[in-house]
Amino acid sequence: MISIEERLYKAVASVIAVDEAQFVPTASLVNTFNADSFDLVRIAMNIEDEFTIIIPPDDMSNFRTVQDLLDYVQEKI
Repeated sequence: MISIEERLYKAVASVIAVDEAQFVPTASLVNTFNADSFDLVRIAMNIEDEFTIIIPPDDMSNFRTVQDLLDYVQEKI
């Protein structure tokens, strides 16, 4: 069975085109992976699809690191 973390990494990597092996919890989506606001919206959409959750737009502003995303998803599912 694929872990939540692996599923999340795949959802993010498909948007920012980075090797999943480069993901570490403290990696900044913007500073490390150069994600822009459009990328963050696409990441949120992929996460919604992958985990069948709804991410309100206000919550997206809290996603700064890979760990922020993981914590959020784990809380919601």
